[in-house]
Amino acid sequence: MTGAQAGRAAVDTRVRPDQEQGERTSTPAPDLVRNEPRTLLRCLLTDIGPNVAAYVPTVYALTYIEDDLGMAAGVGTIGLLIANSLKVVTLPLSGALSDRWGRKPVFASGAVLCALLAFLFFWLLDTGHSWVVWSAMTLMLTFANDLMLGAQAAMLPEQFGSHVRYTGVAASREFAAAIAGGTLPFIAAALTAVTGGTWAPSTLMIFLCVLSLIGVSGLRDGRELSFVGEGPRLDKETAPAT
Repeated sequence: MTGAQAGRAAVDTRVRPDQEQGERTSTPAPDLVRNEPRTLLRCLLTDIGPNVAAYVPTVYALTYIEDDLGMAAGVGTIGLLIANSLKVVTLPLSGALSDRWGRKPVFASGAVLCALLAFLFFWLLDTGHSWVVWSAMTLMLTFANDLMLGAQAAMLPEQFGSHVRYTGVAASREFAAAIAGGTLPFIAAALTAVTGGTWAPSTLMIFLCVLSLIGVSGLRDGRELSFVGEGPRLDKETAPAT
């Protein structure tokens, strides 16, 4: 719910200044839904991937390590500290790679890596060795997640025109976080309890990563766009094919 509320707040923040100043007769949110529904849906699907690679290791894995494996709570905390410390390097590097090789290939490589790690991640946790657990959390939270996040930061704004850009990015990110990320740890815990193993959460992770790949496949790579001065604009002629 927090993500949905943040998305709503972002829409309200974007709309109200225009209404108060009388600069626009239309509002971004209705225009976004009316004129670019497919782009919004694709971005929302795309944003599922980073939430899978983030919420599983940062939320569900902590409970799984302590309650199911009987390891000390500090093991998971140290793993998060290591993984997040490395982001100082991996996030800028991912963004640089997306500038050089393209947003979609870099993002897709992160989603594919997340899917490939879905079963391996829990197998590594199940070893019960602290350094192996830390390695698993780093692979998922740092490498898989950051490949997606580094490309996503530039890719999402490139999909929308200036009038709906802020609203489009905020809505796709926050609603994906609320729908997929916010519910995934609870669903994973329920599936583990029902099946007595982690194969069901792993399968769900792969399915969600596939949805993310479907979403990003319909987006454009807008490295040539300029948001300063009179650079190319993303409009009906340059928008993704529908």
